[in-house]
Formats: sequence, structure tokens, C-alpha cells
Amino acid sequence: MLTRQQDKVLLVFPRTRYPAPHGVEPVPETEARQRLTAAVSATGPVEPRTAALCALVAATGLDRKVFRSLDRKRVSERLKEITAGDWAATAVKRTIDEIQTAVLVAVLAASTSSAATS
Repeated sequence: MLTRQQDKVLLVFPRTRYPAPHGVEPVPETEARQRLTAAVSATGPVEPRTAALCALVAATGLDRKVFRSLDRKRVSERLKEITAGDWAATAVKRTIDEIQTAVLVAVLAASTSSAATS
């Protein structure tokens, strides 16, 4: 479904991208984008699967990229509304927060250990 492209940004930073072959976005991705946009643009309840996906987008900070054509303030408010009462959204947010904390602790431990041995 995807092809792998490697290049450099500003001739220095390596970047790997996985664009769809033949320039056509896969149907599941298109449908997911449509569900997300519809959920954020509308009001009222959202199906649990879409709410969990919205929570993942919000927790990872990808809302600016995924909803770049929509009003940022409206998107932020709607994502908070969608994820507020959904147990799956709460679990996704908690998991992302725990992963970020674990990475931070690992980096601090490695840098502290490195500084102590110098």
C-alpha cells in the first residue's frame, strides 16, 4: 500500500516518508480523514471509534496538521468536547502521557549517568 522515500530536509536532516503509490491515498485513510473532519465540524455525540481517533490526534498534537483547513480554536474546543466524556479517549491520553513521561525519565537518567562518569 505504501512506498518508502528517504531524503534530506535542508540538505542535513534525514527524513523518511511513506507516500501512497501512484499518488492515490488509500481508501481507509480517506474514510478516517472524512470521519475525523465530520466529527470535528459537527456537534453532538461521536461514535466511540472516531472519538478514540480524535483523542489520539489531540494527545499527539497532530490536530494542526490533520485539521489545517479548519479554524484552530473551533477544532481545539471540539476535540476537548469529544474526548471529555469518552473512556477510550481518556485511556489514549493517559497512555500517551505515560509514554512521554517514560521517555523523559530515560533521557534524564542517561544524561545524569553520562555526566556523573565524566
